[in-house]
Amino acid sequence: MQTTNTPLSTDLVREFVIAGHGNLEKVKKMLEERPDLLNAAYAWTENDHETAIQAAAQVGSVPVAEYLLENGAPLEICTAAMLGRKEEVKRRIRENPGNINSTGAHDITLLTHAALSGDIELVQYLFQNGAKTGSSSALQNAVTRGYYDLILKNHGAGE
Repeated sequence: MQTTNTPLSTDLVREFVIAGHGNLEKVKKMLEERPDLLNAAYAWTENDHETAIQAAAQVGSVPVAEYLLENGAPLEICTAAMLGRKEEVKRRIRENPGNINSTGAHDITLLTHAALSGDIELVQYLFQNGAKTGSSSALQNAVTRGYYDLILKNHGAGE
């Protein structure tokens, strides 16, 4: 990786964050050219900032998220949930029960991120521990990805 002292432009950060939504090759190329993009956040609005790993997490882009983690991006609880890292999510909630209400970029809930993983046990754990907000988004994510077992089980089927 090469380094540069040139400050990151807002347009470059925006381009990197947009690539984080699933364009692994572009993320790799941009990060190779500008390693300082790794944790750069784009301000969509005054109160809505997003990094590339948060972008990957909100759309369920496992390859981009894993690549960014391998390169030093922080593992936030919402990313851990999207990746189905159940024990990591549980540990963080045990350490701080308020983490059950964590949100990622654009205030997307932890539960919504967990639904992207398709991990029924993780989603159930979050519901059982009070994660109620964002359930319509979580349901939409589960339907979009074809995780019908997750949907049925969380609505009482098979009990």
